[in-house]
Amino acid sequence: MVNKKPQFVSVSNYDSYLTGINLEVDWLHKGGKASFSKKNSTKDTANITVDGVYVLGVIIAGHPIGFKWNGSWKRSLTLKK
Repeated sequence: MVNKKPQFVSVSNYDSYLTGINLEVDWLHKGGKASFSKKNSTKDTANITVDGVYVLGVIIAGHPIGFKWNGSWKRSLTLKK
């Protein structure tokens, strides 16, 4: 809380993964970025983008083997009061 109001001050330690019945498709998280809308005000929004690689094959020691293609996921979290 900042000035007795809920506000985002940072975003860190985010990761991504693929779950469910994947039918031999896997996801390898490569990185991402975060930004804020209305930073330090009520109804702040944290915008998060994660980047990675979809793999039709296997991932051994963090290295994709098989057919792969780049992917990106975007999500946002908004504080409400």
